[in-house]
Amino acid sequence: MIDDSRLRSVRWAPELERRVQVRVTLLMVVNVLFAVWYFGWLAQPERVGNIGLADTSRSFNTELMAALELANMLDIAECILQAGMQREESRGAHQRTDFPARDDDHFLAHSLVRRQPDGTRRVTYLPVTITRWPPGERVYGR
Repeated sequence: MIDDSRLRSVRWAPELERRVQVRVTLLMVVNVLFAVWYFGWLAQPERVGNIGLADTSRSFNTELMAALELANMLDIAECILQAGMQREESRGAHQRTDFPARDDDHFLAHSLVRRQPDGTRRVTYLPVTITRWPPGERVYGR
């Protein structure tokens, strides 16, 4: 279900930034900063409000769909970043230079990000059920 306020804000916004420019910036930031290292960069959800559409038709509007998908990608990027910044450890592809070791006692858990009624996000954790393979440090070439 699409949030009506998001649909209205994307559909009738003045075109201050092109959707493609915001998407390219998002992809570059995610690929460069999120891929392996977290440096504390925060997502910029306010940029979605700057996207305007050249096509304001009501049917078969692929530009509108792409703008809504971009808004969702920005939400997801912010959730990934917030959950990653709260994990004060390094594990698998999640590597932090300020916390180089894994910490199973505190962070062997699934991260869940939920939106609060005031619009902020809250990270909570669910325990991991260990079945066949116990967790361990990844070692390559040893």
